[in-house]
Amino acid sequence: WKQTVGAPIAGTTTYTKTFNMKDLRKAETYHLYLDGFKGGVGAEMQVYLNGHLLGSRTNGYVSFIYEMTPYIDKEQDNVLKLVATGKNKELGRDIYLVTAPKTHLSKWGIEYQYQPDSDGNGRLLISSSTTWIHDEGYSLSAELSDDMEGKHVVATSEEIPLAVDADSIHQLHIPLSEAKVWNLSRPNLYLLTVMLHKGGKVV
Repeated sequence: WKQTVGAPIAGTTTYTKTFNMKDLRKAETYHLYLDGFKGGVGAEMQVYLNGHLLGSRTNGYVSFIYEMTPYIDKEQDNVLKLVATGKNKELGRDIYLVTAPKTHLSKWGIEYQYQPDSDGNGRLLISSSTTWIHDEGYSLSAELSDDMEGKHVVATSEEIPLAVDADSIHQLHIPLSEAKVWNLSRPNLYLLTVMLHKGGKVV
C-alpha cells in the first residue's frame, strides 16, 4: 500500500494500491475484506475502487466487506483507495481479497439455536443466508461432526432445494439424538458445517 498523509488539520490518511486483473485468480465475484482499522469508534474509513465509493465505515473495531466486481476494469489498471479519518495514521489490520461464485453463502450469514423437545433430545435450528439465487439446481444442507475436523458425522439435516430469486434466508434442522451435552467433566464439542450444493456437488 502507498500511504499519503493529508494536512494535519484534515486528519486524513490515504492508502492506495494499483492492481490488474492478471494479478487476480479467476472468479465470478471479488470482495475486499478489511479486518477493521485503527482508530476505533471515533474513526472513519471510506473505500473507493476506480473512483466509485464501495462503502464507508465509522467503527474500526469491526471487520467489514465490500464487493468490488461491478467496478473492476478488466482491461486497464485498477486503483483501490482507502481514506482514513482519525488520529491513527496506520491501517493496523489485515486486508484480504475474497473470491466467490456469484451464488454463495453470505459472510456472517449463519446463526443457530438449540430447540428442546419432549424426549429431551431436541434439535438444532440453523438459519443461513445466501446471495441471490441466479439459476436452478442449488440446495442447502448441514451436518454436525464430533471430531472438529468434519470426518466423523454425528447428525445431518435434510437437503433443501433453493428456488431461483428466493429470499436469502433459509432454515435447516439437525436432530440431536446422538449428540452429547457439554459439561465441565466432559466438554463435548461439535463442528457445524453448512453446505451449498449445485448439481449434486458442494460449491
